[in-house]
Amino acid sequence: AVPVLALPANGSYTSDLTPTFDWNDVSGATSYTILVDNNSDFSTPEVTNSPTLSTYTPAANLAVGTYYWKVLATNAYGSSAYSTAWTVNLGNPPAVPVLVAPADASFTSDATPAFDWNDVSGATSYAILVDNNSDFSSPEVTNSPTVSTYTPAANLGNGTQYWKVLATNAYGSSAYSAA
Repeated sequence: AVPVLALPANGSYTSDLTPTFDWNDVSGATSYTILVDNNSDFSTPEVTNSPTLSTYTPAANLAVGTYYWKVLATNAYGSSAYSTAWTVNLGNPPAVPVLVAPADASFTSDATPAFDWNDVSGATSYAILVDNNSDFSSPEVTNSPTVSTYTPAANLGNGTQYWKVLATNAYGSSAYSAA
């Protein structure tokens, strides 16, 4: 029978450059052939392998990009047709943002200061935490702006406020910036 693809999900995004390709076990199959290519016509496969199990993990990193993959099953009587091709997008999470303003250890009388950090290439959103505790155990602000600035809608309390930001895209999130 023709294998049914399982993972990575069709059209998914991952930062794992050696993703595990998985498909259903085909009764009677003694091996499989997997093709992984960055061309939808499979004209120059990056991976051609014949595992005996219904899973395959590349030994070396694939380059960042979109890949197409398909599998067929084989036994002593021949091979099935190839499965329908699926795509997987391999990429990197964004870099860690660099905080810009307000400057570290600065003073202000503005209870709703504009927090600003560098634009991170490839980021689709950010997460900002503002807390009067340096361990961020009870954030005063938790927000996910799509731009690299945030101004609280309500006044922050008097005293020292700590803040940090991370960047996110389809491949994951960066670490938080230094506070």
